[in-house]
Amino acid sequence: SLWRAAPVNRQPPHVRDQRFAAARRERRERNRKKPDILGAIRVLVALVVVFQCIRVAFTSPRLQLREVRVAGTQRLTAEQVQRLGGIPIGQNIFRCNLVQVSQQLRRDPVIEETYVTRELPGTIHVTVRDRVPAFQVSAGAGRFDADKNGFVFQRSAPNTRGLPLLQVAPKQLPRPGEKLPEHLVRALYDCTQLAQEHGLNVRNLRVDGRGELWLNVETGTV
Repeated sequence: SLWRAAPVNRQPPHVRDQRFAAARRERRERNRKKPDILGAIRVLVALVVVFQCIRVAFTSPRLQLREVRVAGTQRLTAEQVQRLGGIPIGQNIFRCNLVQVSQQLRRDPVIEETYVTRELPGTIHVTVRDRVPAFQVSAGAGRFDADKNGFVFQRSAPNTRGLPLLQVAPKQLPRPGEKLPEHLVRALYDCTQLAQEHGLNVRNLRVDGRGELWLNVETGTV
């Protein structure tokens, strides 16, 4: 007798790949529709832990602000910095707004820049950079210090009289915390630089009410 094998139903490879991909997409869709209860529980537990950590951080008596340390300035004490910055001694350290403290300190014209940081459990560090007098500006009897950018910030002390002096009309003298016009500052620097190049000693410069520049040049005695 003759035996004949039944024909094998073989599909081309690309058809099998398509069916496999379709089945995989179907399983993925079914899994996506199932609620991920375990994942939801993990997220909930994580949120509870985060909330509890925040609550403890803002209420723990161990995190009370007890000390303010100041660096970079010889003019201000820690108590003055605390008062000027509104730093809440005795309250929770995380309730101290560092940006607000820095902004309040810079309201003092003498302070050019501040850096405020926390040190757990109860210390605030404040680094202050004071303005440095570069020249003086006067109108009449008043004489004030100004920094290199023309920012007027305080009355001149007697021991700083050796700085260049710019005399202006009373209406041109800004109040402490304000800047001189840029063209006046530039004229001061240009004249002092030219004087140094030619070996001259410019004692002071004066701008009159009409905006004309006058130089007082020290030539020595005859």
